[in-house]
Amino acid sequence: MADKIMATKTKMPVKQPKTKEALANEFLGDPMGKAQRDSDISKYSDPVDNIRHTSAARYTQESISKKLGGGMAANIAAIAATNLLGVAHEARNFRNDKRSFLDKGRESAEDMYNNAVGSIIGSLPVSSNTKKNTIRRLSSGNLLADGYNATEQDVKDGLPKNTYFKDSKGKVNRGYKRSN
Repeated sequence: MADKIMATKTKMPVKQPKTKEALANEFLGDPMGKAQRDSDISKYSDPVDNIRHTSAARYTQESISKKLGGGMAANIAAIAATNLLGVAHEARNFRNDKRSFLDKGRESAEDMYNNAVGSIIGSLPVSSNTKKNTIRRLSSGNLLADGYNATEQDVKDGLPKNTYFKDSKGKVNRGYKRSN
């Protein structure tokens, strides 16, 4: 009897089924987790959103291409599939987002742009480190969309209008930063 009472008091958490997105991420070798790690560039700030989206698309493209056997046709098919998966991800987020149509539409469009750039970078025949550094340079040079759209209320609450990297005067400079 005491065992039955104890069992009902200490209920085991109910395990939720994985989403389709989580299953796809697992099947593809965790591109979302890899991208999260790539985007965490400083212990003093949040992960960089445009690096995260671009890197996730890069890793997704690489994984799909590899599963299709590699080569030009596999790379092209993987670019298309990666962007379709990115659109599906944004559509799911779009539906659950309570902001205005324009606010969430702009942010989704920026994220899809970064996904497209990442899918092409993923197809390039260069080293993994070169791909990672290229994405970081594009981000620091403000050549990727920031993937963030502040609402009027966000700005009133003190959040930045955009999250592009700025110089000491607060100006957004655009340009590819080549490191020697």
